[in-house]
Formats: sequence, C-alpha cells, structure tokens
Amino acid sequence: MASLPDIRQLRYFEAVARHSSFSRAAGELHISQQALSEQIKKLESLLGVSLLERTTREVTVTEAGAALLDEVPKVVLALERAVTLTGLAAQRERPVSLAYTLTTANEIIPRLLRDCERVEPEIGFAPREMFASDIPEALLSMKVDLAVVPGAFEHPDLESQVIGEEPLVLVVSKDHRLAGANGTRIGDLSEETFQIWPREMSPGYFDSVVAACQNAGFEPRLDESGGGSQVWARIAEGGNVGLIAATQAKALSSALSAVEVSGDATMVISLLSRRNENLRRVKAARDLIVRSKAKGR
Repeated sequence: MASLPDIRQLRYFEAVARHSSFSRAAGELHISQQALSEQIKKLESLLGVSLLERTTREVTVTEAGAALLDEVPKVVLALERAVTLTGLAAQRERPVSLAYTLTTANEIIPRLLRDCERVEPEIGFAPREMFASDIPEALLSMKVDLAVVPGAFEHPDLESQVIGEEPLVLVVSKDHRLAGANGTRIGDLSEETFQIWPREMSPGYFDSVVAACQNAGFEPRLDESGGGSQVWARIAEGGNVGLIAATQAKALSSALSAVEVSGDATMVISLLSRRNENLRRVKAARDLIVRSKAKGR
C-alpha cells in the first residue's frame, strides 16, 4: 500500500496555493519558510508529481496541484470528523462518571448504583466524591458526566431534576439537652445556633437548612466557621447543633446523637446533567437514574 500524505502537509499545500506565496503562507502557519518548502517537496515526492510552479515573483498551482487542491477541504473535513467520532465513541465506552457529595455518600449513592446495575448492568458508573461547589465546572468541562447533589439547583447550562427527598435530622452532642430525645419540632430550635457547612461549599444543603427553619417561622443563627469534618467537631464540643440528611446520621461518631425532627424539614436530592447532552451513553444513564428515583427510605 502506497504511503499517504499527512494532514499537516495538505494544510501546508493549501496555504501556499491560497496565498500564492511561501513567505505569506509560512507567516500564517507560524513556521519558517524553509521548513514549509521542505514539507511541500516531501509531499510532491510522495505523490510523484509537481504541485506548484515557483518563480521569483509568485507561486502558481499546476494542473495536478489544482486537482489535489479541490480535494483537500474534503479530506481534512473527513479526517476531523473521524477523529471527533472516535473520541465520542471512546467516551461512550468509558464508564459514566457520577459525581456526588458527602450528603449523598452513605446510602443514596450506593443504593442508586445497586438499583441501576440491577436494571441495566451494561451501563457502568464511576462514582467520584466532590464538593458541591466544584460540580458545575466539572460537568461543563466534561470532567464528570452526571452529578447527584443535595437541594434544588439552577444553572443556565445545566439541567436539574429532582430524584428524591431526604428528611433532615438534628445532630447534637451527647451532653446536649436534646440528646436521647425521641424527637423534637424544628420550630422549637429557634434559640439554637446551627453549625453548617458554608454555602460556597454546598449551596443546596445550606439553602435546605435555612428554608426548613424559615418554614418553621424563624431565621436561623448560623455558624459557618467550620468546614469538612470540623462541623462535626464543633457540634461535639456541645455548643451548636446541626441539621443533616437522615442517611448521614447512621454514620455519626459516638460523640454525637441524632434526633428526629417533625415539621417541614426535608431536603430534595437533584440529578445534574449538561443541557443538550450528545453522548448517548450519558443520556441513557441519566434516564436510568431518573427512573430509579433515589428516594430515601
């Protein structure tokens, strides 16, 4: 099989023919005129024909060169399309990357993955824990394909679908007045200070906690000074309390106590995806998750 020219040589030839000049073409391509001339000579040698006629004043295209020039755009377009389709196919073959947050890590994500595998085992998932605030950029840059996050979510370039709802529970230290109680009403917590992850870290969770308090008739006093595991440590010290998803409460340390809360104290769970998603495997995974409905139970 005869050797074929590479796309770079074809682009070089097209630029010289379009400019009728090696110097102007070299300037456009950001290479030296000598390097450009050498590549054109290699292309002519490979094809066994003269493509360009060179004079001291200008460069003209030969009859053979004109025939090739007509085909160059088609060849380049076909190759670029092949590369694009290859990349898309490779993405379809990879597991669907699913971002999630600490709020959904304990039960929601494991249960969701089990349900999806039972229904359509051919769709593989690669779960990845992230801060909720980092998820939009990760989705838009295609670092992840889908995300399950706490709370409602709005973004102009992302679609959000509610796939479940989690009750909120109160977390207190072991020596708090409510530790060991059978339950409490959220309206009775108006004098407490709530230790909470900052909104910039987890906006959906933050908004859900604030909304639960507002629905009970009061504006919560919030302490956002801690992040990550510091939230648990601050609550364990005995001063502040917290509201978390019920599924998180099952993994609390022995220094903390969970108390059921009555009233309108819930948090929705949302599935995020890119608008106008074109990867069929990702769309299939998204639809599968929506059908599975990651409801707390």
